[in-house]
Amino acid sequence: MSNIKNANSLKLQNMPQFQSDKSHSTMLNSQLKADAEPAADDVILVDEENKIIGRAPKLVAHMHGGLLHRAFSVVTVDSQKRVLLQRRASSKASFPNMLSNTCCSHPLASVPGDAEGIAGAKRAACRRYQFELRIPIERPEDTLSCVWIFKYKAVSPVALSVQTPEGNKKLDLCEYEIDYTLLHMVDNAQVALIDSVIDSAAYNSDEVSELLWANVTDIRARWEEMTPWFRILFRHVLEPWLLSPSACVTEVEDDSAIINLV
Repeated sequence: MSNIKNANSLKLQNMPQFQSDKSHSTMLNSQLKADAEPAADDVILVDEENKIIGRAPKLVAHMHGGLLHRAFSVVTVDSQKRVLLQRRASSKASFPNMLSNTCCSHPLASVPGDAEGIAGAKRAACRRYQFELRIPIERPEDTLSCVWIFKYKAVSPVALSVQTPEGNKKLDLCEYEIDYTLLHMVDNAQVALIDSVIDSAAYNSDEVSELLWANVTDIRARWEEMTPWFRILFRHVLEPWLLSPSACVTEVEDDSAIINLV
């Protein structure tokens, strides 16, 4: 999206160098250096009403309390009301090794159509789902529904050590997002495909270290392992829906219908 300009307040020159306190410091250091440069994966910055105000490199948007930007969370559910969870790879810059929803990322400022609200979030989700899970979202017009949009903020438990002229400083990475919750319903054929990917570990191991099906009881039992955004959408939307014997999907159509949880 060439018409989305860099936020004037962003200072991208002389970015600090980063090291992780964790064992994955080498991989993470490379990732953070790449993210510090203006790139094709710039995220879309928005105001409190979800109106676009600019763009920023992914790392910059997650530093120092975060810059409010758009994100999406795909939740794949089968006919038995099992949820497909992923464990985030150990090399992830934020919330590594934690269990989360099936796929989550950001609409991108550089991709035509990604800025088009709900439709853009769905488009970006299909692309990212294929990239992370190596599985296509079949018939997204029928199987992918935006059921909730919420604003939240969460700080990653992994602290980074920042090299500055004054010495080492700690940096917290922060999620500050307007998140489109996308419910993805799959049939038995798609479940079989997902199971084959799980059995062969054919997913993108740079992003995902595990895929597993979980019901409500399983999720509750492993609650402390879950990412904060998944806890939010599970408690507010997913859990009541999964437990309802007559659950139906109501799709959100208004981009401004945002639940503020900050």
